[in-house]
Amino acid sequence: MAVEHDIELAKNLVLAPILHHKEQLDRLAKSMRAAGPRAPLVLAKALTQDFLHAKKALIKNKLPVDPKAWIAEGGVFDQVIKEVCELLSAKLGQSILDGRFMVAVKGALVKALHADEMASKKSPAPAPEAMPPAAPMGPQGAPMPAFEGMQ
Repeated sequence: MAVEHDIELAKNLVLAPILHHKEQLDRLAKSMRAAGPRAPLVLAKALTQDFLHAKKALIKNKLPVDPKAWIAEGGVFDQVIKEVCELLSAKLGQSILDGRFMVAVKGALVKALHADEMASKKSPAPAPEAMPPAAPMGPQGAPMPAFEGMQ
């Protein structure tokens, strides 16, 4: 039950700026269209900032989130990616709710957040962890599939 509460809390913190600034979705859709097969990386890069802001807000307000809430199947990553993909699908005029696309976004997002975490540990005063260490890139540690899809 606590993990479900943590998922909702963290998800809402990540999604708030995305839902509040709809013009950013327009720019993101345009960037993704131009990126073609690199679209999952473009989306992951954009989401990285929102996840980092949510992490900082949780730490600042002393609201611990169970690390399982982030990477669990149906967790924060999955729910945020799905909701953002639904919004972007409408903007793009094509569905990006493809499992391979969303797995590619999640893998790139986890990798980017892990890189940020490692960089912050090199700084003199690292922040307490609110995000889990990097997870395997695909289901059961399988390599990430290539995404062929933005047309």
